[in-house]
Amino acid sequence: MKKRTKTVIYICVSAICVLAVCVMLWYVMSYTLTSEYNDLWIIGKTREQIEERYGRLTEHGRFEGYRLGSTSYYAIEFNSRGTAESVYIYREP
Repeated sequence: MKKRTKTVIYICVSAICVLAVCVMLWYVMSYTLTSEYNDLWIIGKTREQIEERYGRLTEHGRFEGYRLGSTSYYAIEFNSRGTAESVYIYREP
């Protein structure tokens, strides 16, 4: 192969690798509310599974979750079957 052809191939392969890393980082970062808890893992799990991995949940009115700071919580809502349906950050007014 010519030197120019090899250079173009190396540039294309490098660009594809960089793009793949960027897509993976975007995917991971767009589905996490906080670095302490794995949102994708929690959704669909039971209370028992979540407590086994992260410790005891505390009740805060309409949701259960974990305290993040003095006025915010990592909130988990459960459906009637007892599995986590949604997660969000709740901040007290």
